[in-house]
Amino acid sequence: MSAWTHVAGIIRLNDFRHLSGSTKESVLSAVLSDIPIGSEGPLSVKIVENPNKSHIAAYDTMVFGDLRGHESPDPVIDWFKALHARLRIESMPHVRQAIIHIDVEYGEKLVVIADIDEVTIVKVGDGDE
Repeated sequence: MSAWTHVAGIIRLNDFRHLSGSTKESVLSAVLSDIPIGSEGPLSVKIVENPNKSHIAAYDTMVFGDLRGHESPDPVIDWFKALHARLRIESMPHVRQAIIHIDVEYGEKLVVIADIDEVTIVKVGDGDE
């Protein structure tokens, strides 16, 4: 039997695009950098760009999918922590808020919660459900 890790999340990014020059493509490139890959492919990413270029709530980024061959939430957590740190170092864009649910089949269930300043990991349930 294969091990699966199921992921569903949204990451909201602030950006003054008229000042920073970022684009949907540059944000996608940053998000895809080192994204976890299972034996059947990586997590999927979909970015919705706010059409109002002067609005600070610039991008809503959905991350979702099923990673075959992963028995731990750690690759997803490590990827997100690195993304959060990378987007904090640069002034724009940066993570405004995020929530990612990670469900390791027959194992841990976690929620990653983030804002501009910190990333918090919360265990959900007992993992035997």
